[in-house]
Amino acid sequence: CIPVPTHRVANDQNQISIEYLFTDDEVKSNVGNGTRLFFGTEFNDYTGRHIIETGLSLKHENGRGKYKIIENNGDQAVFDEQINNKLAKKADFAEAVRTERIQVSDASWQNFAPIFDTIRDILKHNTN
Repeated sequence: CIPVPTHRVANDQNQISIEYLFTDDEVKSNVGNGTRLFFGTEFNDYTGRHIIETGLSLKHENGRGKYKIIENNGDQAVFDEQINNKLAKKADFAEAVRTERIQVSDASWQNFAPIFDTIRDILKHNTN
């Protein structure tokens, strides 16, 4: 139901959630308390260790090595060496966007235009 932005089509990412309307860098922004969302591709699909950031590991194998957003859904976690969970919830990401703690590019905001157009069409159709 979510229109796929061209930068996602180019990567053959057509199964998306709302966060995919943002750039990868925006998705990976710190949302507060040192937590953020992660992509499964950031973790080795065998060991669960973060490919770049030393000391981080994904608790469960679900999503490892896949181009999907990993979120703190209650049981999933990204632990650092002190066993602190660095994985944010999607709601934390949304709140960070809403309160402008994450700087969102104009291009990312434009990815929402088709959704708003659809909502306007629905409202227009239902008010007649």
